[in-house]
Amino acid sequence: MSGKTRVYGGRGRTIVEVDSLLDELALHCKYSQLGPQEEGPRSQSEILRDLYQLATPDEAAIVTQLILRDLRPIVEPLGTIHTTINLSAKSHEIRRLSLVQALKVLDPRLLELHRVHSTLGQAFAALESNGLNRFIPTVGVPVQIPKCYKGRSCADALNQLQSATRVYCETKYDGERMQIHIDLSLPSVQQIIIFSKSDRNSTMDRYATLEIIRASLSISQRGCKQPYLQQRLSSEAEGRSFNQTLILEAEMVAFSERTSCIDEFWRIRDLIAETAKSVRRKPKSRVLNAHKVENHGSPDDGDKTVGVAGSISPLCGHSLESNGTDEGKRHFMLIFFDVLFMDGQSLLQDTYDTRRETLEGLITEIEGFVG
Repeated sequence: MSGKTRVYGGRGRTIVEVDSLLDELALHCKYSQLGPQEEGPRSQSEILRDLYQLATPDEAAIVTQLILRDLRPIVEPLGTIHTTINLSAKSHEIRRLSLVQALKVLDPRLLELHRVHSTLGQAFAALESNGLNRFIPTVGVPVQIPKCYKGRSCADALNQLQSATRVYCETKYDGERMQIHIDLSLPSVQQIIIFSKSDRNSTMDRYATLEIIRASLSISQRGCKQPYLQQRLSSEAEGRSFNQTLILEAEMVAFSERTSCIDEFWRIRDLIAETAKSVRRKPKSRVLNAHKVENHGSPDDGDKTVGVAGSISPLCGHSLESNGTDEGKRHFMLIFFDVLFMDGQSLLQDTYDTRRETLEGLITEIEGFVG
């Protein structure tokens, strides 16, 4: 951002200008999807002044509800200010327009574009571009994850599948989903972007997985900080099976070297707290104190915990060991299960058999780290 003031031509704000100001306001949230900028945002009061100073009362109301992330008071205004009458109003009488319905009305092509370009802004930009490449995923822009139908029973699930000519089964791992975008034409620190299930850029949260990703795809890297991974890397690494760009889907789980198996889901939280390069990183003392609160009460109890019968007993080493990172023997493992894009070619229309074969040719399995 340059300077402390902004000058707009004419009176009022365009939608693009309001969107830009809201983005700048969002940068004050440390969990913002927009990520860190080269130059930080102005103060919140300055941004809000720019948003409101030229707005009419109706426009100010809309901006306020956008900031609060709740448009219901505007879209579904109450007919009266009488509290009792409002409580008896039937909310189900109002039929809400879903995103899918809205996109169908605007332009049916937007449904496919929104699948390929997960954000609406990117989908509309692709529609306006009018090029043949608009239905091809873009590295750095999340690809939408298909919504799942939750079967209510075995019979219901079979009923949904009865018209299918082929059914695929997969193992469900108790982990966190990752969509991995790779572009080797960029500087090393920018080559890999990781998106979470909610399309949030979580690369810095999952920083410890970057060397695992590079190892699994035979991408060169300077050394390896994880000793177990270093031990298992082949001295004669195979050349990578793609040229420059790639979009993969994977599940991130916790793996214990002590038990040689995938660990419980909640272990992921501790690993992120110790390895993240973001606001999710916490000092070890805070992690241990959090476990004391969860399992034994107040962290102010010092080295004592409340036993089963309510008596005070010393905090045994086994308890700390089970809640810690297993003395460095617990780490991340990635289970790759799909490939969506490779070297400029979309694989979204390929059968899963084809994509699976491509995936197996890309990934190098590493015991305890890559599956």
